[in-house]
Amino acid sequence: MQSTEKRRLKDFVQFEDSTILWTASLILLKHLQQPQLQQELKGKRVLELGSGLGHLGFGLYKLGSHVTCTERPCELAALQASLEQQKQLRKPPLDAALEHLGATSNAGDSGTSDDPEAGSIQAVSMEW
Repeated sequence: MQSTEKRRLKDFVQFEDSTILWTASLILLKHLQQPQLQQELKGKRVLELGSGLGHLGFGLYKLGSHVTCTERPCELAALQASLEQQKQLRKPPLDAALEHLGATSNAGDSGTSDDPEAGSIQAVSMEW
């Protein structure tokens, strides 16, 4: 029997500036980019609790959802800066997040609409 080596993903990556990117958010975004799910998300309102750097929320926005990203007051500036940076990159959200991790994607990312009516995104403070 041949043994197979399993790749284990870290739960999160912490960057030098102390920000954290949760691997699960990228996995969920990849799942939600399936064509049949994209149609169900277009125009829907999404509330993301504890958005971190906002990669998942931004990906949902690019898929046509109206997203409210939330974060603790002490982390809100980092979230807002990350969302602005993602808007400036003009790359598919999953590719941008993987680049942030120092990885690359060989799969196409269909959530790349430049249509300003496609969705919306905002970041708000929330205590919990």
